[in-house]
Amino acid sequence: SISIAARVLERVGPLWSVAGSRTYSFDGAATIITVTGLVDPALVKGRTVDSGNVADLTMEIRGVKRGIPIQRAAPGEGETADATLTEQEKQRIIVDYLQKMLGELTR
Repeated sequence: SISIAARVLERVGPLWSVAGSRTYSFDGAATIITVTGLVDPALVKGRTVDSGNVADLTMEIRGVKRGIPIQRAAPGEGETADATLTEQEKQRIIVDYLQKMLGELTR
């Protein structure tokens, strides 16, 4: 069982066209579930609709790898790659993590 908030996009005759999405993130990988369909307003019970009552229901599930792209120039001739992070790269990782956490908390 999953709940996905959806918005009414437009009225299509006596029905409502609705769409919504929900994102779940685990260890830098996100799964985005998007639903669209047509709903009869008479079937809305307490602001919810069972998926069995949605006409032309479409559900799309996409996996997205999220991470912090840290791009560095390739080492020059005679140089070796360095695995240590600069202060700016460390700060970027922390800010990205905090933004993700705030996004999860404010859904």
